[in-house]
Amino acid sequence: MKPQIFRIKTYIPFTSVLLTTITIVIFLLFLISSLDGVYANGRVTDWKNVESDSFQVSLGTIPPNPRIGVVHISIRVKELTSGEFIDDADISVVAAGPNGSSSVEETFFENDPIDVTYFDGLINVDKEGPWDIVVTIIMDQYSESAVFRLNVVKTHPLTGAITLVAVIGFLVVLGFSARRIFVEQKRSRRAKDSI
Repeated sequence: MKPQIFRIKTYIPFTSVLLTTITIVIFLLFLISSLDGVYANGRVTDWKNVESDSFQVSLGTIPPNPRIGVVHISIRVKELTSGEFIDDADISVVAAGPNGSSSVEETFFENDPIDVTYFDGLINVDKEGPWDIVVTIIMDQYSESAVFRLNVVKTHPLTGAITLVAVIGFLVVLGFSARRIFVEQKRSRRAKDSI
């Protein structure tokens, strides 16, 4: 008859660790593959450009397809004559949406602390449909405006619920795997103590 120590199955903790590692790797691969390109100011990936008399104004939003609620807007302004980006202007934004929506009053955007050629701010849109965003550049008692059209979409409520269920499911798998490892370690300690 074999001693008790040789009858303990040591492959169970290894299998749990292996399954947990594989699950984490698959989750990270899915997460990495779903990321968009990243540009200088952070996460704006789609820029719209409009030229006025003296400036080329670029506007980007986070998320790329604006949704009802708070929308982050980044703006860059380039002088057409010099080709240089402006960092010392006052940039204001006014937004008007479809019928029945509230308008966004004049909001002044601040320079981004990392790259001062970006002007960032938040606006709140409350209805889906086309919104006209008027960007006004005020520089040395001179001002110009550029108009952008954004299409605000309604989010599907199921998206958040599916994400929540996926995260909870992932945490449950990790929890059961960790529990299995601790139970097996406890059993092996008891077996060693009883010998």
